[in-house]
Amino acid sequence: MKDYLCKAEDFERLHEQVSERVCKKYGITLTALQILTFLDHHPERNTAKDICNCRFIKNSIASMTIDKLVNRGYILRECDKKDRRVQRLKLTPEAEPVVQDGHSMRRYFEDIVFRDFTEEEKTLFLSMIDRICDSVQQTVDNRNEKR
Repeated sequence: MKDYLCKAEDFERLHEQVSERVCKKYGITLTALQILTFLDHHPERNTAKDICNCRFIKNSIASMTIDKLVNRGYILRECDKKDRRVQRLKLTPEAEPVVQDGHSMRRYFEDIVFRDFTEEEKTLFLSMIDRICDSVQQTVDNRNEKR
């Protein structure tokens, strides 16, 4: 298992290489692209805390990147209606081309990763990965409840 997990660095390098074109085109960082595409995929997870927890981005980096995206007009901050201390992040129409290019890049990345797989193999593999992730998450949650 360890050898497979070590290969995650190779996946990350490939993802960075594939993302570079989109980032250069819009003058943004990979973290900014990740935040924009995350908000598009998960509009219900729209706080900086959500992004940090799900994308494993450090709070300080997320905060600086979100500030830059707000200044560029890609994101709006809105106070939560129930708790004004919580700021909700919302994509603006200006972010749409960046997000679409980000999704195209993601499909290209997936095409590279799964190029030697049939659709059935890809579906099975992704199903198995989902089950592994669910198992790990349940174990973590159970251990946290016991504390």
